[in-house]
Amino acid sequence: MCLNLQEIEMENICYFGSLGVQILLDCGMDLSSATSIVFNVLLPDGVTTATWAAAYFPLSDPLEYVGYGSGATNWASYTTQEGDLPQTGNYQIQPEITLSETQVYFCDPDTLTVEPTV
Repeated sequence: MCLNLQEIEMENICYFGSLGVQILLDCGMDLSSATSIVFNVLLPDGVTTATWAAAYFPLSDPLEYVGYGSGATNWASYTTQEGDLPQTGNYQIQPEITLSETQVYFCDPDTLTVEPTV
């Protein structure tokens, strides 16, 4: 997982109530023909779930993301909005990629840690 916009690219950490955190996930497959990309999210309480409508995010400069995985067409993005991070703790995020009615793939889940503010 790569989180940017708030200069937290390597840590997978943001803070309670943060807005505008861009979550970039390398899905390990070409997403350029995806008809739907969503992030299925399990909140820290282990019960509450959410579905975030993500988008294909082609990297204009893959070298900028060296160390984050493979090709420039493998990335999905979601930017957090009001109410997306209502709990502190570990959020499990799993991309679901739809290529057609008969082709739906689930990528490896990743963890986002939401820390309390001071």
